[in-house]
Amino acid sequence: MFKSQEFKILPLCLGVLLAISLVNYLVLAWTEPNQSPPGGNVNAPVNVGNAGQSKSGGLIINTGGAALGLIVDKGNVGIGVTDPTNKLQVAGRVLVTEDVCLTSGICLSNAIGVCANPDLSCPPGASCTMDGLYSVVKYTTPGTYTWTSPCLFNSVEYLVVGGGGGGGAGGGGGGGAGGLNTSIFTASGKLKVTVGAGGSGGEGAGSSGNNGNSSSFGSVTSFGGGGGGGSSNGKDGGSGGGGGSAGGSGTPGQGNDGGKGSVAGGGGGGAGSTAVVRVGNGGNGGSGLTSNITGYTATYAGGGGGGDYNAHHADGTCLGGTGGGGDGGMGSDVPGHNGTTNTGGGGGGGGYWSGSIGSGGNGGSGIVVLRYSIDTVGGTLLVNGQHTYKACTDAGGMVVDTDVSTKQCRFNAGACPSGWSWYKGYATVETPKTCTSTYGCRYGAVSFSCSMGARPFSDGGLTCTYSVACSGCCVYACKPGDCGWLTCTAVATQIGCY
Repeated sequence: MFKSQEFKILPLCLGVLLAISLVNYLVLAWTEPNQSPPGGNVNAPVNVGNAGQSKSGGLIINTGGAALGLIVDKGNVGIGVTDPTNKLQVAGRVLVTEDVCLTSGICLSNAIGVCANPDLSCPPGASCTMDGLYSVVKYTTPGTYTWTSPCLFNSVEYLVVGGGGGGGAGGGGGGGAGGLNTSIFTASGKLKVTVGAGGSGGEGAGSSGNNGNSSSFGSVTSFGGGGGGGSSNGKDGGSGGGGGSAGGSGTPGQGNDGGKGSVAGGGGGGAGSTAVVRVGNGGNGGSGLTSNITGYTATYAGGGGGGDYNAHHADGTCLGGTGGGGDGGMGSDVPGHNGTTNTGGGGGGGGYWSGSIGSGGNGGSGIVVLRYSIDTVGGTLLVNGQHTYKACTDAGGMVVDTDVSTKQCRFNAGACPSGWSWYKGYATVETPKTCTSTYGCRYGAVSFSCSMGARPFSDGGLTCTYSVACSGCCVYACKPGDCGWLTCTAVATQIGCY
């Protein structure tokens, strides 16, 4: 009888021991709040309730790789914005590694700035025109402005010319042209634009002209032209000013040196060439460079002509360089002429005649011109249908007119990129090239010259050829190499491709 009760008490004792252990575990596992109620409460979990929730820590979702990572069914989303008014509103820059496309198929390309809704309003301080599918923006008034890319990215062709230097007084040197930079690069956001004023001319005996002010677009700076020397050397600048004993130095890649004076003042350097020295006379200013960035051809950054001294001038002297350079003072017309506005041309040196001291001319103000595509599709075909406008700008080129109603792609290079072909003979030749050959004959030498001067973008080719026949004095004594073809090849700085 006692044995039966023993077996009943044993399970009961075991149950009591387990219950005590469980209660002891729960008591020890619970951590008492260290703040007075209601402080120290545990943060509520993110749940499916309809009340808004805020989380101070980061949130990482979909680590399991579900097909749909995050869906916002209704409302607006803000990043850095607490009250977004659009479906997605971001305070700050967005980095996109691929194109952003609309459901209509129009894309905003991070390569060339083809965008769905470009801002076509003319920027403050600029004047704007259209050239086909390109917007041409010109800043012509000296000062500082802000240009904003109308798309996320834009392939922009630019021309930046600094202000021309002023001419020296009283037989002084011509002012150097403002430095000239032109190329294409991809721009985005806001960039500063500065147009430099021309330097003032010297006044009074021995006074030198002042340097022009620099122009800039973003990180591209074209220095102002050097002032022409009065009784001293020309000053350094974008292009150097002309001087009495020595011309100033130009900036490599932007301009050329000024000329040395000989009795009268030396000419100022130009963007296209150094000044021309005229022995015993006022020197001529160096030539400028041509550009058709505005849709028509114009020449910029010519050096100012040197001033005459006591009527020592002769025909063809004291002339300003093509591209806005002012003529130097000559004879009784002693004041130097001003450089042309918005060309960066140097001012002409003042002349000296019978005790009259001419002041130097002022340099011409600089200019900044921007050209970029507003093609909202980028799929228009070039001349032969092989490449599109987008392909042209993707490759670093700029779409320009051909001799027909279609377009070609102009590259700032001497050859077309791989996969592109040269269109006819379209090229820009900025470096004059002359080839001369003398053919020996029995009755004397005969010279033949084949010359190619600088010219703007056109269908002009890169070579010129002259035929040399065995006739006349050569017919009796032709030697090997006397007869045949003389070919001269120029250097291209731009080339048209398709």
